Amino acid sequence: MMKIEMRVLFILVMGSVSVLQLSADTGVSIVTDFPGGNALVQSIKGDQVNLAPDLMGGRKWFYWCVEARVKRPGTVTFSLPAGDIGNQGPAFSTDQGKNWSYMGRLVVKGSSFAYTFT
Repeated sequence: MMKIEMRVLFILVMGSVSVLQLSADTGVSIVTDFPGGNALVQSIKGDQVNLAPDLMGGRKWFYWCVEARVKRPGTVTFSLPAGDIGNQGPAFSTDQGKNWSYMGRLVVKGSSFAYTFT
């Protein structure tokens, strides 16, 4: 049996600790141990990921960047502190950051957005 892993990078306009946290329920993991990666994982419960800014002792950064991985298709909801998602909504890349696409504001619900891994 072949192992399938889907990955997507998110960058959110706003403001690095290595983080790898896995939810046994959904197979969701969040990684920030790459150049430009920044966020703190507060929790992963089922298909809900709660992130906080990694201030590293200073003021808020102008962006968030995390890699999300899943072991199987499905929708994952990402929650951030209120007001931390930019005007064009989250952006994502499925090719390790070579190309980016904005998801728009319509996917944003309060301080959360959902992404469907296919």
